[in-house]
Amino acid sequence: MNSPLRPASFIAACALSCVLGAAPVVYGQVSVTTYHNDNGRTGQNTQETALMPANVKAATFGKLYTSSVTLDSWATAQPLYVANVNIGGVTHNVVYVATLNNSVYAFDADTGVELWMQNYGPPTSFVPLCHDSSFNTAPSQGAGIIGTPVIDPVAGIIYFVAKSGTGVTGSPYGLYLHAVDYTTGADKTGSPVLVKTSVGPQFYSRYEENRPALLLNGGYVYVALGSTGCTGLKNFPAINNHGYVFGFNTANLKKAPFVFVTTPAVDNGGIWQSGGGLVADSGGNIYFETADADFDQNIGGLDFGDSIIELDSSLNLVDFFTPYNADTELYPGDLEPSSVGPVLVPNQGLGPANLLIASGKTEEMWVLNPGNMGQFCSTCTATTGNTNILQDVEPPSYLSGCEQPPNAILTCRYGALTYWNNTIYVPGTNSPLIAYSLTNGQLGTTPLRTAIGYSNVNSPSISSNGTTNGIVWVVTEGAPPANVGTLRAYDAVTLKPLYYSTTAANGRDTLGTMAHFATATVANGKVFIATQTQLVVYGLL
Repeated sequence: MNSPLRPASFIAACALSCVLGAAPVVYGQVSVTTYHNDNGRTGQNTQETALMPANVKAATFGKLYTSSVTLDSWATAQPLYVANVNIGGVTHNVVYVATLNNSVYAFDADTGVELWMQNYGPPTSFVPLCHDSSFNTAPSQGAGIIGTPVIDPVAGIIYFVAKSGTGVTGSPYGLYLHAVDYTTGADKTGSPVLVKTSVGPQFYSRYEENRPALLLNGGYVYVALGSTGCTGLKNFPAINNHGYVFGFNTANLKKAPFVFVTTPAVDNGGIWQSGGGLVADSGGNIYFETADADFDQNIGGLDFGDSIIELDSSLNLVDFFTPYNADTELYPGDLEPSSVGPVLVPNQGLGPANLLIASGKTEEMWVLNPGNMGQFCSTCTATTGNTNILQDVEPPSYLSGCEQPPNAILTCRYGALTYWNNTIYVPGTNSPLIAYSLTNGQLGTTPLRTAIGYSNVNSPSISSNGTTNGIVWVVTEGAPPANVGTLRAYDAVTLKPLYYSTTAANGRDTLGTMAHFATATVANGKVFIATQTQLVVYGLL
């Protein structure tokens, strides 16, 4: 701990506050260096000792401060947190925020004061022909740093992908992988590198963007790409986009990367996962979900539309799962799995050593054995479901599904799944926060709990002290174009509401206008959220 000496009067006051139940100050214990806290993407911080259901309420919890400067564009990436960073000879707990203007900010996590800011070239986007509607109203029109960076705290490096037309000779719509010093923002030797490939179909960076969070594992940083929105539906034109995974050697970023292409012979099949990251297990195998495209592996083809894929660390295909209705319902109905980021669940005592749990727009839950993903079942039907996997859990009846007729109120699933204490937490649009039990490797066939109220629930985050004092934190988005957000906290066991920030313009705890798919970061007694204009920090008052 970096706790300074305190006078006797302070010690006496602290002793009294502890008797009255106030939480002690917690100094830099936990760092959050990757999306959803770990490479399994569980979203859990199980070392949170200050925040607990008893004190997260309006009387004792709320907004502490906002960043000392206004961000230069929207922030869609999850903020990252590193404890005890030496910047200019002074030790800080630091929060890093990336924006769609290709900028990265470092803020003191305890005060909100800017420590440094660097811009990595003007963003470039292919507009107005097409773009993802969630981002095309941003000042950058959807380019910039979209996916959550990843930090190597040992080397002191932040890795991220910036879409820019300047800085390195290459495409005017170039995607550049940067490796920068986390104390200054300066590029390391050999950084940045242009993300490109001659593997598979011709690579058009203007139609690609990096939405999934980056993955750092085993000396490689992995980058996934998907369409900017120029996808088309089945039997309608698409525009030169595919799904890609790149694996760059961190010791030499300029070395030719490993590359995997999801759809070598057809368009589409991107990886986006609402910003959720590529998943990795302890053996270095990588898992992700793909978007709409033709699936033809079952007839000798090469394409993995609407699938969940397993690669080894060198990006060779290991295994896959494709729902039986991928080509007949999912692709024609724009119902891809890749709207959701999967989660790798630790050993449950029975069954496989790990479980991969995935979902998609249809709101089904697929429970997969990473050692036998199931591939494709040609005899499966709507009656049988996907019998080639461990479980195929249908959504509860009160969710309408994305496949409803036009003008219906749809409850689509967007975001990343979250795991804590044998429970899976599920986000959604026009939907409540949902919790499923996980017992001896079996997912409950109906929800264990459903939170009160329907709203646009982004990817949940969990804080707890081990298996106790669990809190689910979600950011919800109001209706566009205002997109006014709220921070909401629920008891992780009961899903009882604990705290809602206000949406009133003059409210004490307002969050502000949100970018898309915002995810809260919880570390050392504080909750950090990046919006369209600032970093907002909540904690005990």
